[in-house]
Amino acid sequence: MDTGPLLDYFVRLYDDQYHSTWLSAHISPVTPRNKIWVAAFHSFLEHHKGRLLTSSGVIAEIERHICRAVSAVSKAHHRRIKELQERFWTLVQNKMKDLKFNEDTQHLVDMPKNTLTDLGPVDTSIIELAKTHAKSGRIFIVLTKDSGIYKRCMEEQIPVDWVEDRIKEFMKGM
Repeated sequence: MDTGPLLDYFVRLYDDQYHSTWLSAHISPVTPRNKIWVAAFHSFLEHHKGRLLTSSGVIAEIERHICRAVSAVSKAHHRRIKELQERFWTLVQNKMKDLKFNEDTQHLVDMPKNTLTDLGPVDTSIIELAKTHAKSGRIFIVLTKDSGIYKRCMEEQIPVDWVEDRIKEFMKGM
């Protein structure tokens, strides 16, 4: 799973659990805000418990977004920032454990230079992990909102889908 949809998921969980909007006020969502779609996305992740994969680069990119949100918070709230960040990362850890979310690492030195140059290390890691895990005989579908990842996956015949399309299909079966 790519950064955008996963970040949206965790930010929305945080907002719901802590009745707080400090993150969502500073992080623009990439997936629909429609409550039905959001509920279906959460159900989709629950339904695929134990079969979810992301790269450690995606987690690092989520951290970069959180740091930007923190830096945008007014000085009056800086005393609570550490507490807010701790809550966020505890929620992420717990939810990833609950979903049996697999976090894998693709080493920079093993990434193909052309893809690395075109897409950067985070997006390249997603593509390379999909290739690696596909060799195990299991079907992996890259879920993204990123047109660069989508295009490269199509070129390399890696199963890929727009996250909204996959959730719409999931909703039809609910």
